[in-house]
Amino acid sequence: MQTIRLADFSTSSEVLIGSVVFDAPSCLVHTNFLRLNPDLGRRHLETLYVTKTQTIPDIRLHRLPHGTLLAVHTDEDFIAYLDDRVLADQIRPYWQANDVKTAIERDAKPVYILEEALLSARFGLRTWGHWLSELLPKIVCTETAYPGRFRYIVPKTILSDTNLRTIGQSLDAYGIGGDRLIFVDGGSTYQFANLFAVSPIIVPHCAIHPLAVALMRRIVPEVSGSEISPGRVAFLRRESSTRNITNVDEVCSYLQADDWGLVDIGTLDFTEQVRLLASSTSIISVLGSGLTGLIYAPQKIDVITLAPSNWSDLFFFSIMQERRVRLADVRGISVASKTSDARVHPFELDVSALQEALNALGLSTGPAVRHQMRLGGSTGDKTEMGTGSEADSAADKSKYFKQVNLEQPLDHKGISYLDFFAVLNHELKPRTYFEIGTERGQSVRRFSCDAICIDPHFQINEDVIGGRRRTFMFQMRSRDFFAEHDIRNFFPDGIEIAFQDGLHHFEALLQDFIDTERFCHSKSLMVLHDCLPLNERMAERDYRLDETEDPLTRGHWTGDVWRIIPILQKFRPELHIFFVDCPPTGLVLCSNLNRYSTVLSDNHDQIVNQFRELSLSVWGLYTLWRAFPMLDSTAIAREPQLLPVLLGLG
Repeated sequence: MQTIRLADFSTSSEVLIGSVVFDAPSCLVHTNFLRLNPDLGRRHLETLYVTKTQTIPDIRLHRLPHGTLLAVHTDEDFIAYLDDRVLADQIRPYWQANDVKTAIERDAKPVYILEEALLSARFGLRTWGHWLSELLPKIVCTETAYPGRFRYIVPKTILSDTNLRTIGQSLDAYGIGGDRLIFVDGGSTYQFANLFAVSPIIVPHCAIHPLAVALMRRIVPEVSGSEISPGRVAFLRRESSTRNITNVDEVCSYLQADDWGLVDIGTLDFTEQVRLLASSTSIISVLGSGLTGLIYAPQKIDVITLAPSNWSDLFFFSIMQERRVRLADVRGISVASKTSDARVHPFELDVSALQEALNALGLSTGPAVRHQMRLGGSTGDKTEMGTGSEADSAADKSKYFKQVNLEQPLDHKGISYLDFFAVLNHELKPRTYFEIGTERGQSVRRFSCDAICIDPHFQINEDVIGGRRRTFMFQMRSRDFFAEHDIRNFFPDGIEIAFQDGLHHFEALLQDFIDTERFCHSKSLMVLHDCLPLNERMAERDYRLDETEDPLTRGHWTGDVWRIIPILQKFRPELHIFFVDCPPTGLVLCSNLNRYSTVLSDNHDQIVNQFRELSLSVWGLYTLWRAFPMLDSTAIAREPQLLPVLLGLG
């Protein structure tokens, strides 16, 4: 028998929803794919996670020939055929000719159906993801165009199989009751006088049709503020037979400690699923059917997917593109060595990889920060923050955080980092200040407390001491300073603010971070300079002048100290880290420091060897900029009262 595509099998067709041009986003903010599977990870980065303009074809309603037969082989195989022609859209891709022959061979006479019917059942129907994103939208599009006209073909087992209960519930949600359905039995054949079928909702290499999603979303409820869920939910497939996480208890405990709600979405009724997804702000899910409900989630939602590193499924990305999600793709190690087996076998997830993803999306920054990001009101003591009304006003304005616009050239548009230091001095009121890389002394001038300054070649030509009581200047390399001096002899209670602006090589900054943190405490703040370059030339390890570059940026050079960002993501996930938009090359604020931590020093050689090979062109400049939340320095300077609480230093 010949397998024929729908357009050739049908006798006529009409447009239900027209073609659209869609500017598809790359979505990706972070992934560890390259570390675990460089080849497959690189293919994803080069072909899948890319921004491109797509022409999404129209969705058409096709009339099938009079007398078309439908052989219901099982409650999941529905083969449409006529004479020696079989509708290819209804056949599993891996079926051979004998499989088709076996499915349609029947001794019994077919049941004849005269009414206009829509072929809404297909292989994969028992998988919720296929039903919700491929089959139900066909019904919704058709019903919107022709209310009440058609009856819809579904397997009779949806009435008795509890695993299929949400199929009936989803149809009810769109106003299609049992009287509008044609229930078909496995092992039977049906013949139709007026059978119709709808072209695919999702086509290869394109996002799901956005207008179809708009029709699907008309059942999304309006949720009042008092009814909104916690917003951070995780679907971890505890009861699934495929792609379970071997260390799921460890992952669950970790997420619960970080205020994530754990949900077995398969136990929820359909309307409960819609309501949950519509009110979610962040979702963590094993890559699978649970993600199909993103159709009902807000646009630009944060999503972390979990999957084996030797397996790929591009299906769900079409939905993510339409929703314009901010995606962190986290991979684990499958127990299956063969790629063909990884789809169904369990995999182990490194919790530190999950923490990297949370940090990259700005989702794991401590309770005080999450409070401010959610704008849930004031936090902390009024004596530290001003009056309650002032704190509420600052929170309501939501001006501390800003989004990095991936559609625009990168730029730091805040106040200068020296002016920001003046804000830090005024609001945090440090008693001690330590800096590496003093040069002309412009930074230390912004602080009025006791200070230690390290630089191998001071170039000071003005008063940098002012009214400060004690200033210690050491003209030497930082490593020599730490080898010869104990900071506690100068600052018995430790460093309260430290500024790192030394040699522009990442291993030097790493060592300075390690050495300095030993003299910090839980209320200290470490500030890193030059870690957010504007382009790849600026981030090269050796200085290079590019005469073709904009004169405003061509003189700036950060070296490769940007590598400290992925290092801290991986090895120090407990730190509270923020970026600040201070020109010319940004600031990085690190709090929740721990003088007793030896993670970086214990792994120093491994870190240097591993991250020396990390390429910014592969890891991504935009991935770097989205690794941690970005703060608006101008807004902070204007209303700085909440800054101590935001940093966890209040």
